[in-house]
Amino acid sequence: MKDVDEKVAEYLDLPVAEGVVVTDLAKDSPADKMGLKKYDIIREMNGQKVNKSSEIQNMVQGLKPGDRVNLKIYRGGKTQIISGKLGQKP
Repeated sequence: MKDVDEKVAEYLDLPVAEGVVVTDLAKDSPADKMGLKKYDIIREMNGQKVNKSSEIQNMVQGLKPGDRVNLKIYRGGKTQIISGKLGQKP
């Protein structure tokens, strides 16, 4: 994940420089199974705005494997909500 700054927003042709971009995704990972895709922009997690990857990491640390998460993402010019369960880190 990478924080969306002005350069990233310009490169990805985003309307605003906010959120966290998914830069890599492991096949069959919990994030992949949830429906996240490379270059998705995560704007909220469980209703809380996120602008830094560290904020997502801090939120995830307060959860446990199997907990459900809701992500508000920006993909292809549209905002979507996707949901899934947290997996266990190997």
